Amino acid sequence: DVYATSAQLEKDGVRFQKRPDEGRMKGLAFCLDPDGYWIELVKRDEGLFAEKQNLSQTMMRVKDAEKTISFYRDVLGMTLIREMTVPNDFSNFFLACLSEEEKKSAPAPDSAEARDFVKRLWQPVLELTHNHGSEHDPTFSVWSGNQGSDLPKDSPLYREGVIRGFGHIAFNVEDVYATSA
Repeated sequence: DVYATSAQLEKDGVRFQKRPDEGRMKGLAFCLDPDGYWIELVKRDEGLFAEKQNLSQTMMRVKDAEKTISFYRDVLGMTLIREMTVPNDFSNFFLACLSEEEKKSAPAPDSAEARDFVKRLWQPVLELTHNHGSEHDPTFSVWSGNQGSDLPKDSPLYREGVIRGFGHIAFNVEDVYATSA
C-alpha cells in the first residue's frame, strides 16, 4: 500500500519529493534518501512476498534508446519485458535478467499484461527512460555520476575535484576474466 507506506515513512522523518495523492500520476510516490536520491514507491500485488518491500527497479535516462536496449539485451543478456510510450514525449523500457522459465511466461513487452508481469518479479528491473529526440540532439547528454568535469559549475553537485552522484550498476558473473576478455 503506497499510501500507508508513505504515511509511515513521513512519520519516521523521511522527506518526500511527491506524495501519492500529488501530481498527475496518483498512487505512486517519490521519497528522498539521505543523499537526496529519489526512491519511487510503487504498489505491487498483495500477498506475493512475505517482505513488506523489495528493490523493484533502477531508472537511468538514456540518449539513444535503440543502442542502449541493444547493449543490455544483446551484450549483457537481459530481456526486454515492458515498453511504455507517451507519444511525443518519452518512452520507458524495462529489462530484467530472467530465468528460462520466466522468459517462457513473459508477455509481449508492449502488451497490457507486461505491466503486471514487471510488478510480480522479485528481482530488480532496469528501467531506461528515453526522451524522444534526444538521440539527435547534440546538446543532450546524460550524467553518469562518475565524471566531475561535465557538471555545470552552478550545480549543487559540483565541487572541484570531487565526484558525486550515481556510481554504477553491477552484474554478477561466474568468471570476471572470461567475461571481460
